[in-house]
Amino acid sequence: MLLLVYVFTGGSDANTSASMMGFVGKALQFLNISANFNNIYYLLLALLFVRMLLVFFYTVTDGYLEANLRRRIQERGFASILHGDWEFLRNIRVGERVGAVTQEVTNAALYIMSTVRALYSLVTTIVLVTMAMIVSLQVTLLLAVVGIPTILLLKYLFGLQGRIAEKLVGERQGFYADVTERIHGLFQIKVEADVNRHVSKGLKHQDRLTWLELRWWYARAFIYGYLRV
Repeated sequence: MLLLVYVFTGGSDANTSASMMGFVGKALQFLNISANFNNIYYLLLALLFVRMLLVFFYTVTDGYLEANLRRRIQERGFASILHGDWEFLRNIRVGERVGAVTQEVTNAALYIMSTVRALYSLVTTIVLVTMAMIVSLQVTLLLAVVGIPTILLLKYLFGLQGRIAEKLVGERQGFYADVTERIHGLFQIKVEADVNRHVSKGLKHQDRLTWLELRWWYARAFIYGYLRV
């Protein structure tokens, strides 16, 4: 971005060492690149191409890791159920185990990969903060005074999202279990001739499940709002 501004302004502020353009000028001198339009233009194109490649490979690697992580957790989770102790397994709810091996394992893989992305963002932040302090220590400290409370608020909101997501796991598994057990017992339900009661019991988790989902999205809306600001 600095190179882009440098190109369109013609490096008019490059002689002021405390300015952002002065920082670009020093970087060009360090790399032994003459500050003419053609050199900077080609350098800018090269950096944009490198950035495109890095984003592409990062995204592909991210998807590869997430897909394989999900597969390994699901395979081990399913195998652990089949190899489990019969005295314990005979009393489990089928729907809960199905939900745990399928949907919740996918959510776990997403959560783990979000942690990996957070570490990547942390490294990026450290690099950018270091560059900012080199350019202007005063402005960086001013932004830190404003930014630290925002970071603490975002940390609280992320924690709130995590707690809501944990409750969602229980509600979803309960819903899966209720629906699965009633579909398995369709013959008995028809014999009892009381379908409405089973429909009510099968859907008893829906109210709380929907409310928790809405709370999760409210927290996400606040997070996105702060990030956009």
